[in-house]
Amino acid sequence: MGTASLYFLRHGETAWNREGRWQGQTDLELNEVGRDQARAVAAQVAAIRPEIAYASDLKRAVQTAELALGELPVELRLRPELREAHFGLWEGLSVPDIMRDHAAAWNARKLDVVDVAPPQGESLRRLAQRMATALCEIARTHRGQRVLVVSHGFAIAAALAARQAGPLSAAQTLIPKNCEVVETLWPTELEI
Repeated sequence: MGTASLYFLRHGETAWNREGRWQGQTDLELNEVGRDQARAVAAQVAAIRPEIAYASDLKRAVQTAELALGELPVELRLRPELREAHFGLWEGLSVPDIMRDHAAAWNARKLDVVDVAPPQGESLRRLAQRMATALCEIARTHRGQRVLVVSHGFAIAAALAARQAGPLSAAQTLIPKNCEVVETLWPTELEI
């Protein structure tokens, strides 16, 4: 079967991170703090010695990957499957906004965070399946290698929850901080 050593790196801070807004697949760039965070994590990334890097194709992930890789001679491949969850009508809103404007949907999702999606958005289960499929393919392609994967907070958390084979709802407790690195061995096959 085999595994690859994946090093997840969450993107650096954006204006919406700072403001507490749900970004989802809205394509925002890093702010100055985020660029500084990505440059600061470069030494940690260099110590990992990744043999290949993958990133979500959203600007904040691409910018983080490029700054974190610095001058390392590592190929960067973009994968839309590594994007953040699609939060639908909640993108751009803060939690108080969502609770006020989408109270019924918010309450339904609180009762079932795994299978209830935001209006016009993507469920946690679907996100975990999307991430796991892409990551298993990456693990098969790079079996035994060290792979940097630059993605997004909830997407990484969903992948980690799926990998741990516990309840997917645990994802809510696994969200890394901006520019935090999380290491895991990833299998070439994983059922969700």
